[in-house]
Amino acid sequence: MVDISGIHKTVAQARRRLKLQRAIDAATLATIPASALALTFIALGRFGVLGEGAVVGLLLSCLALLLLSTVVGYLQPFSTNFVATKVDRACGLSDRLASACAFEGALSEEHDEQTLAMMRLAIADAAEFAKKADAKLATPFQRPRDGRAALAFAAVAALASGIYLQAEP
Repeated sequence: MVDISGIHKTVAQARRRLKLQRAIDAATLATIPASALALTFIALGRFGVLGEGAVVGLLLSCLALLLLSTVVGYLQPFSTNFVATKVDRACGLSDRLASACAFEGALSEEHDEQTLAMMRLAIADAAEFAKKADAKLATPFQRPRDGRAALAFAAVAALASGIYLQAEP
């Protein structure tokens, strides 16, 4: 049997990068409502509707929202076929990795000998070309689409919370 650990290693690295990008995007997007909620809680604290302990607790819940969004974003799965196809296209591998991953699972199924031989050859071919695969090229990190809005909301919330903490009751 051909060693296809290089294929699996590349696909796993690309999957981790995609998951990290999704986690960053989720955290960025969650920053907007978390910051808006933080501003609301701070205002309610300044107007005496909420006590200081309640405001601090609710601000911590905003932080928990950010952390939860990040974790949920990271835990969302990417199929092996999707990731392998992304690497194939970025590296000009003509679907070799995706085919090898699909054929690897299909080898245990019932097929005629000629089909099995073709699958094994395709896997061996992909294993050779896997050396050219570059997970970083296939999954470049990008700035979050909502980054500017999230930064603006977070800056206003941070400024307001700084004013709240320095103000005398």
